[in-house]
Amino acid sequence: MKKYIILLITLFLCGCQSNQEINNLSIVNSMGIDIQDNKYVVSIQILNTSKKEENDQENMEQSLVYTTYGNNISEALNNFFVKTSKKLYLGHLSLVLVSENLAKDNINYITDYFLRNSDVSKNFTMLVSKDNKIEDTLKKLESNTTYPTGNILGSVEVSSNVQGDSVNIKFTKFMSDLNTHGKNPVLSAISINEDNLSINHIAVFKNEKLVGYLNDDENIGYNFIIDNIKNANINYKCDGNSYIGINITNSKTTMSNKFENNKPIIYLDIDVDALITEVNCKDGINDLDKVRTEVKNEINKYIEKVISVTKEDFKSDIFGFGRLLYQNNYSYFKAIENNWNNKIYPSLEIETNINIKLNNEGSILKTVR
Repeated sequence: MKKYIILLITLFLCGCQSNQEINNLSIVNSMGIDIQDNKYVVSIQILNTSKKEENDQENMEQSLVYTTYGNNISEALNNFFVKTSKKLYLGHLSLVLVSENLAKDNINYITDYFLRNSDVSKNFTMLVSKDNKIEDTLKKLESNTTYPTGNILGSVEVSSNVQGDSVNIKFTKFMSDLNTHGKNPVLSAISINEDNLSINHIAVFKNEKLVGYLNDDENIGYNFIIDNIKNANINYKCDGNSYIGINITNSKTTMSNKFENNKPIIYLDIDVDALITEVNCKDGINDLDKVRTEVKNEINKYIEKVISVTKEDFKSDIFGFGRLLYQNNYSYFKAIENNWNNKIYPSLEIETNINIKLNNEGSILKTVR
């Protein structure tokens, strides 16, 4: 709430936006973009700055969703101005939703607008709206909380940093990966599941087109490979239906390569700090080496799953293995770049070495009974 008040006060006092009063501005929090019948469908979520009463703070905080149409994004947004006579303020844009259909067709259709528009902050988060109409997703955001955009962005951040099963991709990062040699971009996907919003898929792109989604274990495997695991929990069965709980408190992945018989090999060296958080096994823990081995096996499963699906189903290198070769072996990569995703990457040899450090291995190892 404070950042919105500060923004309004700043705009009013400094006379920004050509000295227009706040009531003549529509401050855009979120934007959703779809395409239907060759027309762009643009939904915007704006901060409602009107007040029924002088101290009606609750009314001031509400956001509103509007949908406009046009031959391109600029025309759709201009149609909003024609209807309301209010100028859109995009300097505070923090979230852009892209429809699944548009992402599958070609996401470059929309990126040009944001690159050229100097009034738009380039630091907004991008999400793919999976299976649902953009307008429906934005309205679900609007109905959930007073500041739904901040709420969903917080969920993306937590899902990425704490659980390791999502990614928080800003527009600048997405464009950088899209234009990088040897690396394809990803975005998190948002969907309406049983009337609730959920972020549990990573959208995989091949060049400028959406080709599929990662989920569950594949999401975690992806984050391990790109060195984006800050905290995660792993459970493995020790006997019957009993489990040992492991909390990963830190993970560091180092990527390198070498050549054998003129073929590249990628090496992933992963150092993991972990804590034993729960022991429900009948006999407790008698062998710490076995615990380390089991944790390694679980992490390897995540990594093998995500590598397999990106090789076999998507043929898309979203990890930047090609970028590593581009940086270290430029001549080789330039010679095979056009065939990298479809031919070379699917047969690429990848070796993983995982080192597990249990930081509380000297504490209680048996179950507390």
